Amino acid sequence: MNENENRQPRNKRGRPNAYYTRILPNMKKIEEQLRNGATEKQVAHNIGVSTAVWKWHKKRQEYFRNKCFHAREALVQELRGKLISKAMGFEYKETEIIEKAGDKGVETITKTIIKQALPDVAALNLALKNYDKDNWSNDPAMLDIKKAELKLKQKAAENNW
Repeated sequence: MNENENRQPRNKRGRPNAYYTRILPNMKKIEEQLRNGATEKQVAHNIGVSTAVWKWHKKRQEYFRNKCFHAREALVQELRGKLISKAMGFEYKETEIIEKAGDKGVETITKTIIKQALPDVAALNLALKNYDKDNWSNDPAMLDIKKAELKLKQKAAENNW
């Protein structure tokens, strides 16, 4: 971050700039909320900035734009990982606490069970459609049509040159 970007210009009159008074001081809070799935509109409202001001500063301040992008990118990467693990199946621990009343009082028993989540067909379908677009489609005939259309467009482009 540029050191001058962190300070508000001193020789300006009028209302303080929202970037220096509301956005920069709350940058960690903004990143955290974006990583947790909040929309930019929700985050702007939470820090007391209108969406128009948010967009204006995001357009002009590279540091702010990059922070928003990287926070959102971290969320997307985490979601991709969850989708892949859901598609392939995974192991998880389930803990059960049982309380039994006995002669000596209440006895607590903790039981930990390792379970296997089966692969999810919907997650498999979505992952394959996104990661192997050439071979997976809802309509294979449409895929062939699009490939043929692309070849025709390429030939037309070559003829125009």
